[in-house]
Amino acid sequence: MQAAAKHLERAGITDPALIDLYHRCGGSCVGLEILKRVADQFHLIVPDDLNLNLEDAARLGADRLVESLPLGLRSGFALKYSGHQESFSPGCTRGRYSSRRRFWDGADLDQARTLVAEAITHAPPGTCSLVFQQYVKAEGLSGVFYAYGYHGRVLVEAVSSGQRTYTDIQGGQVIEHATVRGAHIRSGSSIEADAFQLYQSISGLREAVGFDLDMEGFASPVGVIAVQLRPIPDDMPRPPQPPDRPPTGGGWHRTPWVWGTWHDGVATVDQDVTGHPCAMVKRATSLADCPLIMARLHRGERTLVIDPIDGFRLSHDPRHLPEVIPYRESFASISVAGSPLAALQSGERVEAFIDGDIGMIRRTPTTLDT
Repeated sequence: MQAAAKHLERAGITDPALIDLYHRCGGSCVGLEILKRVADQFHLIVPDDLNLNLEDAARLGADRLVESLPLGLRSGFALKYSGHQESFSPGCTRGRYSSRRRFWDGADLDQARTLVAEAITHAPPGTCSLVFQQYVKAEGLSGVFYAYGYHGRVLVEAVSSGQRTYTDIQGGQVIEHATVRGAHIRSGSSIEADAFQLYQSISGLREAVGFDLDMEGFASPVGVIAVQLRPIPDDMPRPPQPPDRPPTGGGWHRTPWVWGTWHDGVATVDQDVTGHPCAMVKRATSLADCPLIMARLHRGERTLVIDPIDGFRLSHDPRHLPEVIPYRESFASISVAGSPLAALQSGERVEAFIDGDIGMIRRTPTTLDT
């Protein structure tokens, strides 16, 4: 546990009570405890939760556990893991365990029992406890948001029905804004989280906690509903300091919907050559349904994924990111959704530039030498 304690200290967490909580209950519980401590100060609403040791949950059994839940949780809950492989942990990575929440809407008790039983049986290694969090229901509730808080900068990715937006706010001013639309972008709400509302809460929160943070939740007329807090994950690509100089000239599509870095020159689309970087079009909503791309990542081949369907940057959704963590070392992604490049065909040639912050991509003549 010494490595974990050093990781907490690196994030600026030296409170013995929080360190003890981490050892006993895991990282998700630490994030929720920090949110509760500062909620009133930054107009945050943190849903009620119940933290239950995994061994105790298994001993109690799903049926008895569901029957004994407090009234607020019996009307619906989100169930997530808390352990030593997510959130404030040395192995913290996006989407591996933190995106494995299960939801119960409060209607069918048999469904709740099944959900809890499966969660107990399939808990990943390193799990300390199960966290039941009250299902968020409120009038005027937005779709989910993901937000990153840096010093003086807040990035917000907001999802609503059929729409995903990205907003970069620095010093109270919008520096970048992008929107991708499509029926495949699913949400229970048509309302989009207000990026400025989040900026006001998260920028102050970032300074109070002392570390760059990753927060997930919803927005409502009565405040920001925060359901997760953690340091920005270790595998999130950081923008270069100072930033790289983007290319100039005509024909470039510029987008903030990027992941990773790419400075590998001109590539022929879908030309899978072992030992050479390759640009491949993601033609399915889920990356897992793209076997050629996944085969390259499995081999450790540098691969630029061109997404004509969706945009993502902050989302932890494994539909966008490779499920197996080491594969991401070879992975870069850029969205061309809504642009003329969405019609890219195999055999065309593209040139791309991604520095971890913004991306640029354009078609190049097929006669251009590499």
